[in-house]
Amino acid sequence: MNLVGILKGLGLIERECISCKKEGYFVGQGYVCEECLQSIKPYHPINYVHIDYIFSYRVFGIYDGVLMDVIKSIKFDLNKPLAKKLGQAIKPYLWDYIQQVNPDCVTFPPLNYRRLWQRGFNHAELILKHAGVTPIKLFIRKGFSKPMALLSKEEREKAVKEFDLRKETLDLIENKVILIFDDLITSGTTVSYLAKLLLMAGASQVHAFFVAKAI
Repeated sequence: MNLVGILKGLGLIERECISCKKEGYFVGQGYVCEECLQSIKPYHPINYVHIDYIFSYRVFGIYDGVLMDVIKSIKFDLNKPLAKKLGQAIKPYLWDYIQQVNPDCVTFPPLNYRRLWQRGFNHAELILKHAGVTPIKLFIRKGFSKPMALLSKEEREKAVKEFDLRKETLDLIENKVILIFDDLITSGTTVSYLAKLLLMAGASQVHAFFVAKAI
């Protein structure tokens, strides 16, 4: 019996697709069937609203259905192989946007130390790498706030102050065009604050790309 089959037999991974509930063998990651993975497509149109300090941004899809299930599995089931599948799915659309804005570097929001230790990886960084992008870590995060998606607007505005710029990468910011990548946009509070930090450090423009938009 293969490893995935053994783990399913022990109840350590799902016996059925977490999205459509169909039983079967889910190649390489043990959670989502190929049919559901193939259904992950960009959603258009999306209602874009202004985000302070962001020159432009793009959203791949809506945080619902299969895309939501996949993102949750990566973050909370620590499903690294599924991050590879998602990175491959968004790759053409992410690179199309990269070619449009032509950033000098791509970065992502950091996790706090406790969450990074618990998870063992930053999901945004991992998805980026599987989309063929080599990001640069421009930010640090202190404090132990809950994930932004779980916070109220007032709590988010307080929690974003845990972010700061890494002193050793400040020389990479001045007069540069920077693209911030994240898995989910809820209110835009986080990316707006990160963009403000970059512009205050001398960046010429800040753009953003999100895998999904909360509804």
